[in-house]
Amino acid sequence: MRNNNARIQKPPTDLPGLLFAGVLVTVLTSLGGWIAWMKMTHGYPVRLSVPLWAEAALYILPPGHVVRLGPAKGLDEINPVLAHSLLLTWKVVSSLSFVFVGIAVMRLARGPEPVRHKRGDQLRKDAVTIRKQIRTRYGRPDGIFVHPEIRIPEPLEVRSFSLVGSPGSGKTTVLNGMVDQAIQRGDRSLIFDFKGDFTERIPDGKKRILSPWDARAVRWALGSDVSTEVQARLLSECLIPINPRANEQMWGNASRAILRAELHKLMAERRGTWGFHELGDALLADILCPDSDRVVQTLVTRFNPEASRIVQDLTSKTTLSVLIDQSAALGDALLLSRFDRELKKAGRPFLPLRSYLSGEIRGTPPPVILPVHPDSRTLTSAFVSAVFALSSSIVTHFPDAEPSARRIWFFLDEVPQAGRIPPITDFLVTARSKGCRTVLGFQTPAQVAETYGEKTLEIWDNATGVKIFLQCVSPEAKKYVSQSIGEREVLAFKKSENVGIAPAHTGHTTNWVDEREKLVSPDEAGSLLGPGKNGVTGIVQIAGCDPAVLTWPFRNDPKAAEARRLLTLPLRGTLAPEAPGRSGSERERVPEEGIDRPETRREAKEPGRRIRPEPASVRVTPQPSAPGKEAGDDESPVGEIAQEALASAAHLDPTMTVLKLLTELSAPAPQAPGIRAEGQAAANRRDREEEDEEDRG
Repeated sequence: MRNNNARIQKPPTDLPGLLFAGVLVTVLTSLGGWIAWMKMTHGYPVRLSVPLWAEAALYILPPGHVVRLGPAKGLDEINPVLAHSLLLTWKVVSSLSFVFVGIAVMRLARGPEPVRHKRGDQLRKDAVTIRKQIRTRYGRPDGIFVHPEIRIPEPLEVRSFSLVGSPGSGKTTVLNGMVDQAIQRGDRSLIFDFKGDFTERIPDGKKRILSPWDARAVRWALGSDVSTEVQARLLSECLIPINPRANEQMWGNASRAILRAELHKLMAERRGTWGFHELGDALLADILCPDSDRVVQTLVTRFNPEASRIVQDLTSKTTLSVLIDQSAALGDALLLSRFDRELKKAGRPFLPLRSYLSGEIRGTPPPVILPVHPDSRTLTSAFVSAVFALSSSIVTHFPDAEPSARRIWFFLDEVPQAGRIPPITDFLVTARSKGCRTVLGFQTPAQVAETYGEKTLEIWDNATGVKIFLQCVSPEAKKYVSQSIGEREVLAFKKSENVGIAPAHTGHTTNWVDEREKLVSPDEAGSLLGPGKNGVTGIVQIAGCDPAVLTWPFRNDPKAAEARRLLTLPLRGTLAPEAPGRSGSERERVPEEGIDRPETRREAKEPGRRIRPEPASVRVTPQPSAPGKEAGDDESPVGEIAQEALASAAHLDPTMTVLKLLTELSAPAPQAPGIRAEGQAAANRRDREEEDEEDRG
């Protein structure tokens, strides 16, 4: 015998049950009408009131409109006003009865639903039910509107938000409403503007731009916001980011340790009066282009001694690899330093985030916007991740406050594009008590996994109280939306067919079966949601409430400013070195003859050879001068011999002069200081030791 798979089908209509319910409702209605009628006709004889009730009951039916029995005529003669009122009332009841009968017939024709809700959340199609659930669970809402028809309380705001949707799904439309409400309320806001929409919508006088590549930007006061060694570690992890997918972390850890030594030095010596420009100059002077190799060792030994073994032997391949890796990793930091130098020349003021977030800046705080650099994702990631990482560290040191007493917003649309922000996962949990609200927007779970790791998104889902799902395209994203919205338990009416060998064993059975059903299937996450002619359709899921499919109307916000006004950096090599006592703005251009211009083959002495002047930017480590002698007065022995020969040309002995020259030219060159000199000296020692061992052998 074969049992086919059970299929959901519409259950049969329960006619006996419907008839019984109809009779019961009729009896109860008639009894109620009889009691009401007897009270209305109190004082009239029974021989008149009973026939009148029967006539009124018949009047409900269609024939009753034309039936006029004797009692009604008698009542009309006794009390015309009462008779008119009764007949008018029964006409209304008659009309309503036809409506109710029509609804009952339609319901009977449609039959019972094949799936009945048993327990769990239900997918709502309107905002009325969600408003009732919010009021029942959280009380009177006094926060922002996550949808034009849904307002949430402020304690729910600090539980953070997440927005999921593919490009063009409408995330910006939803975010615009939230940003506008935060600004109108006077909240402090840090906004990561990936596409430039927020920079365009908000006028320049009502916002602060914190991106060193924008000509309108303010300078970030790093010295005010990096005040502890822990914050210096955070900054180093942003400027030289950790790759969670890398198998070997040693090189990055060593580079960050040397960078922290430089940060500790700036914290100790400059005490809050430095930014990226000063950091870049210090990196060049102490680590990347020092006057001698001992500078790096002294820096690390003094300001980060636990990392001193990294630079203990500057001749080792490991140390050289670390320094080379660090030079490459700090490229974005040096580029930020050059942009910050241009802002300093333009007289742009400093903005300490600590003062902005703590409320020390008086007046209505303008939003701080961080637009991206369109040509470099790594440059954007290094700067934006540093801003949000240090801001989160600053906020966590604030005392606890009620949600209405301190309002700080972090809007992170396309959060994976902002780079790896080390403390963001813990920040979602700890910042609630500080009055901080965080809005995270991303496209797919793969983006988050690539930047933060595989399990990070699961932690984010547990830490966010309001989720908004918009249209998704990729199968992985649609599956994520379906799983996040959840399931419900239902009763499904199923029919099972049994096929046996004998006809007596063939038949079917029907019964109600417990099942779990997805509220939104993966296919519906792509087809049900997204932009339409009336607006952007999405699903709002608030903690403790049912999810609801709602539509956000489109916004027509005028353009109030430019999205970007990029700074143009001067070409490297076209500026003369800065003279002592002169500011960077007083630098002069290098003369034309000082610029490297290759000679043509026709002008060269040899075919294919190019004559290049020595670049002025090449650093040559000077040799130590003799005691009592200036460094510029050093002269080679060959030159001394030549001058002596010219001075005494009359008594010149050619043979002796040639012998002196040959002796000096064949002499070994003096050792140069620095890494190469130490390496050569070590090699000479090893050669002598090997020769001694061979002689003893």
